[in-house]
Amino acid sequence: MVLGRALTCSSEELHALPYLDKVIHETLRLESPIPISIREAMKDTVLPLDKPIRGIDGKLIESIPVKKGDRIHIRTYVALLLTDMRSHCLH
Repeated sequence: MVLGRALTCSSEELHALPYLDKVIHETLRLESPIPISIREAMKDTVLPLDKPIRGIDGKLIESIPVKKGDRIHIRTYVALLLTDMRSHCLH
């Protein structure tokens, strides 16, 4: 279907565009209108790291302790690009 010169279309015409919903969702995933999500820990917990990192003291860090009340800033763009991160965000 081609809209041609029409500047508006009916809801039936929008529903007839099979990929429109997918394109909009993918665009919002890649260009999120919310750049940062801030969460506050409701209880003490530990965030596991997929891959250990070395601290400035040379010690291996495998997880990050989070205390109740700590605020965590999550870059939405990065979180939604990482498949493993997406599964954590959904639970």
